[in-house]
Amino acid sequence: MKSLTAACLGILLLSFAARASLAQAPATPDYDSTIKQGTAQLQAGSGDLALASGEAAIKATPGRWEGHALLGRSLLSLKRYEPAADALSKAIELAPQSEQPALRDLRRQCLLAEAGSLSTITSAPVATAVPGQSSPAESRMSIETARRVVSANDAEWFDASSGLAWARPWYYPPHTANQWNFADAQSFCSALTLVGYTDWRLPSAEELQHVFLASTSGWHGAQPRFVEGYGLNKALSHGTWAPASFTVNGIKFQGNRLLFWTNTPGDQTGEHVGLYFGEPHSINDGVKAGESQWGKLLNPFQGYALCVRAATP
Repeated sequence: MKSLTAACLGILLLSFAARASLAQAPATPDYDSTIKQGTAQLQAGSGDLALASGEAAIKATPGRWEGHALLGRSLLSLKRYEPAADALSKAIELAPQSEQPALRDLRRQCLLAEAGSLSTITSAPVATAVPGQSSPAESRMSIETARRVVSANDAEWFDASSGLAWARPWYYPPHTANQWNFADAQSFCSALTLVGYTDWRLPSAEELQHVFLASTSGWHGAQPRFVEGYGLNKALSHGTWAPASFTVNGIKFQGNRLLFWTNTPGDQTGEHVGLYFGEPHSINDGVKAGESQWGKLLNPFQGYALCVRAATP
């Protein structure tokens, strides 16, 4: 009887000690706290710590988007582009529609970087959503913040020979027009805000020649060619920048048969020069898309714009 009482007492003491030990152990942070912690770590430039927080959040609640987004942003800050794109794809799949534009923008950065199109990803803090604190205005802000994480050498191409900076179109904001006349193109460039600059404009025909290479126009599959440093050849071939397709005489053409407007006056009043496959043509200002019989080939085109500004020293 005595030995049994001692045994029971020992069990009680062990149970009490275990409870005391559990009481002294730090509490496991909940999901939202983990996301907030990871956000703060990322903003402080601690990508490795933020990565661990993202992994912890996903392990705790794999069906919520914020953990995958934090993981993707952390990997992006660490320049691990392929797994970052995968994590952001999962976040996009789970996220509400209001959050998807910012996530898609970040995923686009990953894909460009993986393909070698991004020259630099800085170590600047990456915008990270905090659960319950998102609004349309904040979503727009997060997109702009994400764009500024990419160096200006990605969003712009600096042409040392002319002293001009060209906006790379995959950073253009969304627009509704599939084809642009001269006024559309002019107003788009003058209203463009990109990497903090607002002095964008249409180029002159002479300026545009610096980025546009003359190329042979074919019947259906041809596309314009650009100076390699500008990045548009890769953007068009990889679908990173995909202008809308269009139809002429019942035949559908890819959105790469582009006539780029310039601010150079054309041959007659109400006309401006447009470059089509690197060649200048005087086009009526009201034309948005068209076809013409230049030589023996039908040349369907849609009007568009490349925006330029004077490079800052």
